[in-house]
Amino acid sequence: SGPEQKMRQMAGSTRPTVSQASRPMCMHPVLAVPRRLRLRAPQQCTAHSAGGRTANKIEVCETEEEVGKRLVSMVETAALAAIKENGVFTLAVPGGSVLKMLSGLTHSQAAIDWGQHVYLFYVNHKCVPMDDKSSTHKKARDYFIDAVGLPLSNVAALGGTADAIQEAAAYELKLLQVADLAKMTRTPSGVPVFDLMLLGMGADGHVGSLYPGRPEPTLTQGLVLPVDKKDPASITLSSPVMSAAKQIIIAATGASKAHTVKLAIEDDTPPGQLPARAVQPHQGSALVWLLDKAAASELSG
Repeated sequence: SGPEQKMRQMAGSTRPTVSQASRPMCMHPVLAVPRRLRLRAPQQCTAHSAGGRTANKIEVCETEEEVGKRLVSMVETAALAAIKENGVFTLAVPGGSVLKMLSGLTHSQAAIDWGQHVYLFYVNHKCVPMDDKSSTHKKARDYFIDAVGLPLSNVAALGGTADAIQEAAAYELKLLQVADLAKMTRTPSGVPVFDLMLLGMGADGHVGSLYPGRPEPTLTQGLVLPVDKKDPASITLSSPVMSAAKQIIIAATGASKAHTVKLAIEDDTPPGQLPARAVQPHQGSALVWLLDKAAASELSG
């Protein structure tokens, strides 16, 4: 098909505590990740880290707006580091408020070569035509893709049908093709490793289209899954793909998510009931919770 021909042509339980910063901005932790992805913490911010294999990190910002600014900064840092080291940056983005935050990339001063070195995937997407007003692809184009000059041939879009099973299979094939073209590393089980995985979390704990009370959050087979919870249906990256990324950011804002944030970070709720807990970084990677003060209000410490 046309989109796939384009893709073929493309080149190459630890419980952290939270301390509040004295200034109205984010607290930037020193990430326990490979040197190239390590973010420098400004002196006025409080750096903290939790030990253990999953090593969750928490950044708390005063407002949702500050969360957005920090998110854009983290994308810029990861992109520049990945391109410098490997010549390519692979990014997965969700829909919703996190996608909207990425509109800040249009004002970026970072020297990111979007036209040559960036490959973009969607964490989840409704099975609708790509020009539909509810399409994450259309929104992403409006928010930042077109403005920053990211070629559509480097964006993994869906086929635009209503068939979730067919779309998931095609998207998985596309991911594997790009993994080869972009020379993405893979886990021992063969899961492609993104440079950066961006996720939002709903008040019910869902990430991507992994919803509580359904089988998808705990499935370990498959890279892209069809989800028929809503109409229209959707596709989503599986939790093993989300967890395999070199750096994972889960952004959540607002008081309505405070209790779920607390459960996700500090409790042992099973992933089937709270899908965000299915996202567990691999050794040498990091999961950063990026929160505003309202979403972090129920955390201990």
